[in-house]
Amino acid sequence: MLRGLVLLLVAANLLFFGWTQGWLRSVIDLSPEADREPQRIAQQVQPDLIRPVAPGSLVAPPPICLEAGPFTPAEFSSADNAVRALLPQGGWAVTRLEKPGVWLVYMGRYAKPEAMQRRIEDLKKRNIGYTEVEEPATLVPGLSLGRFNGIEEAREAVRRLESQRLRSARIVTLTPPTVWHTIRVPAADVSVQESLKGIGAPLHGKRFQPCRNG
Repeated sequence: MLRGLVLLLVAANLLFFGWTQGWLRSVIDLSPEADREPQRIAQQVQPDLIRPVAPGSLVAPPPICLEAGPFTPAEFSSADNAVRALLPQGGWAVTRLEKPGVWLVYMGRYAKPEAMQRRIEDLKKRNIGYTEVEEPATLVPGLSLGRFNGIEEAREAVRRLESQRLRSARIVTLTPPTVWHTIRVPAADVSVQESLKGIGAPLHGKRFQPCRNG
């Protein structure tokens, strides 16, 4: 029995040795080098082209809406030219906002309080509404016969006063009308976002930000 055990151990050792040398590869489809790292690398196709990729890096973020402004007419020209140099036609849009001015139908300035008081009494007799001007200082003391957001409305008011033989009223511009422009890029991808960040002085400090209304 002991002799049989010794022969069995010798046979097992011979089989193991033959397997480690690859002599049994035609008998059993298992190589002792199959799981070794050098063997796997040798089987790779162009392993030098393999690069690690961060999770999610292959998915480009969606484009976003960006806008800059509002720009005054003097500022808009340089900002518009800078954007035109970066983006293709149709890649941006310009919105225009007109802010009306304020005009005053005015009487004054009065050198003496008595003169202003006589004018007030005259307006009361004619049943014409008025208010005393408190600002700007250049119009004090004086009387306002109405404020208007349109120059034509102010002119019409003066014509009505002239029809009542009140010809000393005149139109004063308190705030001139202004026009503002905003530049919007509705679908800025990552590359466009980087390009827009590079615009400096032409934007007059009004850099591109996420759109406020989509």
